[in-house]
Amino acid sequence: MDKRSDLWAFGVVLLEMLTGRQVFTGETVSHVMAAVLKTDPDWTALPAETPATIRRLLRRCLEKDRKRRLADASDARLDLEEAIAEPSAPMMPSSVAPDKRRWSVLPWALFGVTAVVAVALLARGTTAPDPATRLVSRALIDFPQFAFSGARLGNLFALSPDGTQLVFAGNPDGKNKLYLRPLDQFEATAIPGSEEGSQPFFSPDGGSIGFFAGGKLKKVSLAGGSPVTLADAPNPAGGSWGEDGTIVFAPDVRGLMKTSAAGAPLLLPGGKAVVFTNNEATVLIPAIDVVSLDTGEVTRLIDDVCCAAYATTGHLIYAHSTSGTIFAAPFEPARPTVVGESARVMDGVMAGGLNGGQFATSLSGSLVYLTNSAVDERTFVWVDRAGRNTTIDFEKRPYGLPSLSPDGRRVATGVYDGLNPKEIWVGDIDRGTMNRLVTDGSLNAAPIWTPDGSRVTFVSRRDATNQNV
Repeated sequence: MDKRSDLWAFGVVLLEMLTGRQVFTGETVSHVMAAVLKTDPDWTALPAETPATIRRLLRRCLEKDRKRRLADASDARLDLEEAIAEPSAPMMPSSVAPDKRRWSVLPWALFGVTAVVAVALLARGTTAPDPATRLVSRALIDFPQFAFSGARLGNLFALSPDGTQLVFAGNPDGKNKLYLRPLDQFEATAIPGSEEGSQPFFSPDGGSIGFFAGGKLKKVSLAGGSPVTLADAPNPAGGSWGEDGTIVFAPDVRGLMKTSAAGAPLLLPGGKAVVFTNNEATVLIPAIDVVSLDTGEVTRLIDDVCCAAYATTGHLIYAHSTSGTIFAAPFEPARPTVVGESARVMDGVMAGGLNGGQFATSLSGSLVYLTNSAVDERTFVWVDRAGRNTTIDFEKRPYGLPSLSPDGRRVATGVYDGLNPKEIWVGDIDRGTMNRLVTDGSLNAAPIWTPDGSRVTFVSRRDATNQNV
């Protein structure tokens, strides 16, 4: 993905403005994406008086081969200025010289998922192609409304090692279950025996699922059969299934345990070390550590990040703990250590501290992720002692927990951006108005009124290493 993607989007918007109609249509999101990939715009829909320069610009922006697409927005500006100066200029040849520059991209396909819509694309084969020539692609796939609903914190889904299947949590009937969605099919099916299941992870062969339910670590075969209880896990924080049949898991947030799969840490290839998110210092500023299973020695890998995943391309994939930006660092699992500079992969992924990083990688070179929209827009209501509800006339936003002023006339609350509250707002209940109080810093949360109602205290993070009250 580079600026030529933006030029494609610019071309779509410009064409829709000129024609007054949608360029790519379909009954569902999947049909629209298919139209984007397979069909050409209806150039006859352009007004007859459209300057030839603009027609040429549109074709260059909407060229499906990115190597032949317009390479820079400054060129588009020149074409627009030319069309304004000479609207009747003759049509020029539409051929465009391929862009000679090479763009370095990480060798995996990117997938995005929202609570209703998933962006997913299969990346076939297990051998990573040359990063300079690999085309990074995206596609949209509809998910049922119940997908990811009712799930506890931690990873909400898992991607199979071959990148062909997705397991996610949902509760269409009020009871949480795990669902299997082959990415070449439209429907997801409930996995028998996965009731109350959460935080799924695949076995190395993709034939079984490990998960947590009822305070236990369990596994179940996707071919059928009853689930098997493996260990106690009263407040689980993820698991990882190694090639030797070992499962390393966090029964709670205080440590890691190892058990046999026959009987969301990351077990590295070779089964000798585990990479995990360390929240010991503070839940707001996690870090990625690695622990040796032979010696128990813990080593710090990267500060101020969370939610590590390992890619067979030799990269450690991780997320910034508040922004949701995904990075990839060259990594040697045998040592284990980071051996080079990190590269920015993408922004807007749902990730943060104890909540986990909502992305997963496969051996086939795919990355699936949830977009950074963790909290739905909502408003507040009064509930009296008789149970009657009265909605407060505040504008809907992704509010957090409220704090009522001592006089009962104002409410202070955090407003979320992804998994983390970024702003503090104060609302006047009588007037139904909300005003932004705090915006500085990457995290502002937990507002509490002083006894006289004149001030609000809150937790804030204003720099990369500290949190303050």
